[in-house]
Amino acid sequence: MTATRTAGGTEGAEEVIPPSVQTAEKVRWGRWIAAAVVLVVLVQVVLAAAVNENIEWSVVGDYLFDPQVLHGLQTTLLLAVSAEVITIVLGLLLVYARLSSNPLLRGFAGAYVWFFRSVPLIVQILLLGNLALFAPDVSVSIPFTSVVLFSQDTNDLIPAATAAVLALALHDAAYNAEIFRSGIGSVPEGQRRAASALGLTWWQTQRKVVLPQAFPVIIPPAASQFITLLKSTALVSVIAVPDLLTEAQTISNRNARVMELLFVATAWFMVMVAVASLAVRWLERRSATRNRRLATKPVEVVVQP
Repeated sequence: MTATRTAGGTEGAEEVIPPSVQTAEKVRWGRWIAAAVVLVVLVQVVLAAAVNENIEWSVVGDYLFDPQVLHGLQTTLLLAVSAEVITIVLGLLLVYARLSSNPLLRGFAGAYVWFFRSVPLIVQILLLGNLALFAPDVSVSIPFTSVVLFSQDTNDLIPAATAAVLALALHDAAYNAEIFRSGIGSVPEGQRRAASALGLTWWQTQRKVVLPQAFPVIIPPAASQFITLLKSTALVSVIAVPDLLTEAQTISNRNARVMELLFVATAWFMVMVAVASLAVRWLERRSATRNRRLATKPVEVVVQP
């Protein structure tokens, strides 16, 4: 049934309201109702936490900028940034190995991605953190001889912090390799052929043609993966790396305020993720602006006689 209403300024005239407008009005009311329900639930949760007698919010404020907590925060950031740098380099190597015409490289890269995406991250952290149980010493010798070129205790060569960085980087590289592969694969093949026709080398083609066009496609999923990596640093507490969560747990073991110190760690993780999200948005806008500028820039072709 089509609804009607009197049009203002014309007596007796009626305006027919299309069904699409009626549907839009219903949907708009549904949105307001859903927003009100969410707001009520959120207020109830906040009030329940604020008046809970089992939580001393003054303790949260006292330890929010505690030197030990800040040291753990610094360690967490260092772990995340160090692992991300390794991840980007290793991810690019893996994606080009998968795109290589060499079947050995393709097979190795495919097996790497399959293995590190199949094994849970916490298991990989435990394996690398306890590597000395499997190989007490790391040594390099000349094959078929007793000449040892290098030998060192595994725990000294790969301490807990190094093992944590390696585990995070090796695990994350498998996911980033797939992200990079989808971004590079989104560039049309005609772009590569045009670059080759202009006499560009393979490296010049990748650096000046392929990667700049793949970058906008790569940024959003890669940034999301970095945020996941940042939060995953909490798992390194299982091998006693003094990160943010480990330091918070150490303090709570002394004062028995477990929930309060967990709220402290939660607050700092939320701050780090918020800052990372803002940085990603800035990077996306900058990349979009650069692409628009390049799209409008005239192309100069020099023909050699």
